[in-house]
Amino acid sequence: MDKPLITDWFMVGITVIYAIATIAITIANMRSTNTTRRQLETSVQQYEEKKRLEAMPHLTVVIEDHNLRKNYDYSDSYQACISQSQNSRIKTIKSYYDFVISNIGWGAAKNINIFMNSNLGLSENSIYIGAIAPKDIKYYSWDFWGKIETEDSTMLEPDFIFEYFDLLGNKYKQIVSMKFEASSYSMELKDYSTSDNELVQSVGD
Repeated sequence: MDKPLITDWFMVGITVIYAIATIAITIANMRSTNTTRRQLETSVQQYEEKKRLEAMPHLTVVIEDHNLRKNYDYSDSYQACISQSQNSRIKTIKSYYDFVISNIGWGAAKNINIFMNSNLGLSENSIYIGAIAPKDIKYYSWDFWGKIETEDSTMLEPDFIFEYFDLLGNKYKQIVSMKFEASSYSMELKDYSTSDNELVQSVGD
């Protein structure tokens, strides 16, 4: 039997090197493809986020004493019950406040739903506002009322939750937290704050 020639071993070596090089090139191409895919996904996410920010609404709420009314052109008026008691014999206490709602964002807010997160609750299950355009201002009158059992002052802290969408379909939430000092004689708004808008659902989620 003939022994392999040097040229045969040389060809085997070349074949092995070629196979290793092919595998290395394939792995490098796969890594490059994965890197390109990740870069593309990142670019798409950045583009979508840029579009969202450009269309993002942001609501601000100013609450004013209705007795100091400034001849607002009211869009509507509502009632809100923040009662501690269901006893109909207890004197009903009312107070009136104006909500000045502005959209300081770049995009319109639409399908706005407002509700309370506690058993103090609005007299309606929720309040619906169709839309507020950028830089637009809406004026709403709210009649707060309650039946308070004690003559001593007590703090009632209802939260108004605003949920709304931008024109792209992203959903946002903001909370207006209020503090009422109430007794069987009076009910007065002492303080309130409005949270930043929170993205609660993105398009495609």
